[in-house]
Amino acid sequence: MLPTLGAWVGAALAGSTGGVAYFQRTAPATAVHELPHDQAPALPLVSQAEIAGAERVATAIVTALPDALSVVVADVATGHILTHRARSAAHDARGATACYAAIVRQQLHLLEATHLTDDAIEDVFITLGTELHVLKVLNGGQMFVHLALPRAAVSIAIARAVLIESAVFIVR
Repeated sequence: MLPTLGAWVGAALAGSTGGVAYFQRTAPATAVHELPHDQAPALPLVSQAEIAGAERVATAIVTALPDALSVVVADVATGHILTHRARSAAHDARGATACYAAIVRQQLHLLEATHLTDDAIEDVFITLGTELHVLKVLNGGQMFVHLALPRAAVSIAIARAVLIESAVFIVR
């Protein structure tokens, strides 16, 4: 059984509005050990609805694409993981999520630098010899889904269609 919300602190923070409890995301273990405490990035507040939406996205993707190697839903600004699924420990992409977040941020900066501000990044594809990695940008560039697939098992068109359909679960 894969952990899903194990990286979340379950204590509600004081001052939540509208009866919605907010939780502070904990940094991945690697990030905590790599940075001194005073240099660690600020952890964003995430509502229960956002966590539940991310869970539904990941579940919908692995249900529609049973050959998926891993699915990660993460915050673009920090690279912090909302949820993840992995077929095995060898396919666990959590360690690379900060790098994928940096790729998405760079693509968003490229959009600004080329003065295409009326447009938006939808997907970034990384094609390897045996794997296909899709980064689907969600929620106006605030979140993304990283989907890793065996290249021979699924077409890019099917993977993209599943990501588009699954995106409806994200809370805006």
